[in-house]
Amino acid sequence: LTLQRKSATVMDGISAQQISRAGDSDAAGAVSRITGVSVEGGKYVYVRGLGDRYSQTILNGCQIPSLDPERNSVQMDVFPTNAIENIVVYKSFSPNLNAFTGGLVNIVTKDFPEQLTISFSAKFEYNTQSSFNDDFLSYEGGKSDWIGIDDGTRIWPVSPEDIPLYPTNRDRLDEITMSFNKIMESSPKRSFMNQSYGFSIGNQTTLFNRPLGFNIGLSYKNEYNSFDDGKRGLYKLTSADANGLNKEQVYNETAGVYESLIGGLLNLNYRLSPKHKLGYVLLYNHSGQKKAFYHYGQKPSDEIGMFIQNRELRFEERSIAANQLKGSHALGSENGLKVDWIVSYTISKQNEPDHRFFTNSYYPDATGDAEYEINPSKYKVPSRYNRSMDEWNLDNKLDFELPFTFLGGKSKFKFGGAYTYKNREFREEKISYLAQVQYYNGDVSEYLADENIGQNNPLYDPVTRENYGLYLQDATDQRNSYNAYQSLLGAYAMVDLPLMDKLRMEAGLRYEGNNMVTESLKTSIEKGELNDHDILPAINLTYAIIDNMNLRFAYTRTLSRPTFREIAPFASFSPVAPTIVGNPDLKRTLIDNFDLKWEYFIRSGEIISFGLFYKNFMNPIEMV
Repeated sequence: LTLQRKSATVMDGISAQQISRAGDSDAAGAVSRITGVSVEGGKYVYVRGLGDRYSQTILNGCQIPSLDPERNSVQMDVFPTNAIENIVVYKSFSPNLNAFTGGLVNIVTKDFPEQLTISFSAKFEYNTQSSFNDDFLSYEGGKSDWIGIDDGTRIWPVSPEDIPLYPTNRDRLDEITMSFNKIMESSPKRSFMNQSYGFSIGNQTTLFNRPLGFNIGLSYKNEYNSFDDGKRGLYKLTSADANGLNKEQVYNETAGVYESLIGGLLNLNYRLSPKHKLGYVLLYNHSGQKKAFYHYGQKPSDEIGMFIQNRELRFEERSIAANQLKGSHALGSENGLKVDWIVSYTISKQNEPDHRFFTNSYYPDATGDAEYEINPSKYKVPSRYNRSMDEWNLDNKLDFELPFTFLGGKSKFKFGGAYTYKNREFREEKISYLAQVQYYNGDVSEYLADENIGQNNPLYDPVTRENYGLYLQDATDQRNSYNAYQSLLGAYAMVDLPLMDKLRMEAGLRYEGNNMVTESLKTSIEKGELNDHDILPAINLTYAIIDNMNLRFAYTRTLSRPTFREIAPFASFSPVAPTIVGNPDLKRTLIDNFDLKWEYFIRSGEIISFGLFYKNFMNPIEMV
């Protein structure tokens, strides 16, 4: 609260002491206790109701790439609280910060522990829907799924390009089709309680007669989430003057999601002298999600009386490794130049092996029996996907601060620069199941059995080659794989000075030059490209009504850019949702922000505040 009271900008935060008292195991739980901040899905930060497009999460002031290709910000649950000094949420922009609109969440790790600290925590959580549920939707995977790592069970026996094109080499085609994992639908299993564990140790020692601080943190957690009787609907506006929406699809949805996360953090800080300090941070986290979905319902847009069944099996692995080297230096006298710098190199990976869809339709009759079919003209055939994303991020920042006196008061002139480079490779492979036999008995495992594959099908006629059974086909679309990079150069200059006895002003400008490109592996597809150069002004005024009461006003201009995914031609597919395609012609959004806040620091540990904000968006990016 002292940091908040003395800040020149509108901000809130939570300290290590508050986090410890609350018992949160990761940053997602901790940050949700900050005013105006909510966490969606236990991971993604919303500040003032604005999602991750407009809110950013940084570690010690540096950007880290998202673990999700469709998101801007990294998941908050990958940061264990046992290594966090504080979490600060900036709500008004300042030129020395990355441009943001909703909020900038800065996770600050511990530097020099005052004494030896060893901590161990364990948490068990009971959920009435998901814990000890005998009907938890799942499927048989690998032996290391419990720690979120695929043990190779989901690796395809051949690459899609090695699958012969029907009707050539039918013997080899049958052999390959039979070699794939036969599990394409979920099965119930018994779930356990959610649990998490954390261990940390920190201390301060000496190296070459200089202070050396270290913090080491390890964490593991897993959780079960499930629901049934969910509803998923798709409705279409049939004309511009229509009075209502036309029902396209309505499905009942059942889902089971198991997630685990393992992580570690090493933080070293060495004081070369009273005025010079070096630090190194290594953060590694690996998470895995095992998901099973079942949908059924009608699709009246195709045919009245026809019901759809869809099964989806999914496994996602995500990892992030962040390396940060930083320094802080005070040059000359006590009021001399201060220099802070940081270099951050981060690698993030996402692997989605053998993502499976199986969709069929059926027509119930009066006796309760049904006729099951797989009809490619009405929906996607059973398919399997491999998706992977590799991204690395180099972030460099250099900040200078020069104290001076203005109107007899302490003032600061700040200037500096930043350079960020991001590089992403996204790859997708797809194979589809085809057959000349349209109808089956509704049993998925029997449909995929070896005796129904290709020439093994009892109805197959080797002379006429009719009724050839189930076989695989390479359905990879090159346009859905892309390379992307972003080069972002930033520079700023600002002053922090007293205008009168109780009025303080922080004002300045930030320049950002951005070059962002996504390019499909299919060279005939248009590149997604974004080039922009912006000057972003910011003015923050603070009036100290009394020593422990502030009135703040701020005007800032900020911006928001689309993600790689949004300007890429990649098409995401789900049998029960519209296909979503990126738009290479997207522009950045410019936002004018106005903030007014009153805050009263009653006594140690207590605050009352009231805030108003207004934001005007030019060219907002929306899904249509």
